[in-house]
Amino acid sequence: MDRRSSPITDLYGASPEDYSPRRKSHTGLYVLLTITGFFVFESIQPVMRLRPDPPPSVIGASLSHGEASHASQMRTARACWDYAIASVQDSYPYGGTLPRNPPSELKGKSGKASAISSLCWPRLRNAWSRPESWVRTYEWSTDWLTNPDAPFQRTFFNILNRFTIGN
Repeated sequence: MDRRSSPITDLYGASPEDYSPRRKSHTGLYVLLTITGFFVFESIQPVMRLRPDPPPSVIGASLSHGEASHASQMRTARACWDYAIASVQDSYPYGGTLPRNPPSELKGKSGKASAISSLCWPRLRNAWSRPESWVRTYEWSTDWLTNPDAPFQRTFFNILNRFTIGN
């Protein structure tokens, strides 16, 4: 009996087909999916950012009962918190401490502390070290590809050097 024939093809008189069962290889697809998954995994980085709204420690625990005073304190706290979100959190990240004196941007033209800095800087320093003042967000960043100090770059150049030195 021919290797390509079977009892069924003999029974019906069908001619044997030139069919050799071959598994389709999806190795290229698996490699592509693995590389894509690695790229996405490395590019989405957790970052700690200040919450959008000021915490109670920045607003102040002893708010006056007067409506005008409360609104004024809220505006001052909001202005301080907005400044911290826009400028300070990039210089002093999560887990760090703020300096005792406010940065020069919060000081007046004469170099003395302005009203906003004298009122809110101590409160901001107090809230800075509290975890409830921060929120974890995730950002897309491909800096790991271009940063020469990143582990990926070091590994890539070490492998490249081994290949070039070996030749």
